Amino acid sequence: MGETRSEKLEFVPAHIKVVETVRPKNACKQCGKTGTGNQVKIAPMPATPIPKGIATSSLLSQIISAKYQYGLPLYRQEKMFNEYGIELSRKTMSDWVILCSELLTPLYVELKTKLLSKPVIHADETPLKVIKAERASSYMWVYCCGSDTEQSQDMKNIVL
Repeated sequence: MGETRSEKLEFVPAHIKVVETVRPKNACKQCGKTGTGNQVKIAPMPATPIPKGIATSSLLSQIISAKYQYGLPLYRQEKMFNEYGIELSRKTMSDWVILCSELLTPLYVELKTKLLSKPVIHADETPLKVIKAERASSYMWVYCCGSDTEQSQDMKNIVL
């Protein structure tokens, strides 16, 4: 007679896991016996966004998207990580965000070049509240342009 289906949404909280990298070390036993020099060789570390740091690219993207896409300040993220049993200070996260901005500079330059090559650019100036800055005005400027579709090519001829 068929079947009846129903769907429910279940929330599975995020989890953090430790990724351990094991690198084998090797030495030439014969070289050690003969005294010709015993060089220890170790496998190289996998590439990471922040050398010698504990943050993976997924953790960095989580911190950055929570901060900039969802407006979640680092002090709140610090509290969230504490609830997971991880001590991750806002100072550390702030340093990581700065390092990531340096890593993403080539992407920024490329996007800026493409944006400035367009005939029309749209801008939005959004005021921001900054903690402990009563009189200072902070702003976020967002720029965009139309796509390169046929419709947008027709729109270039319209003067606003």
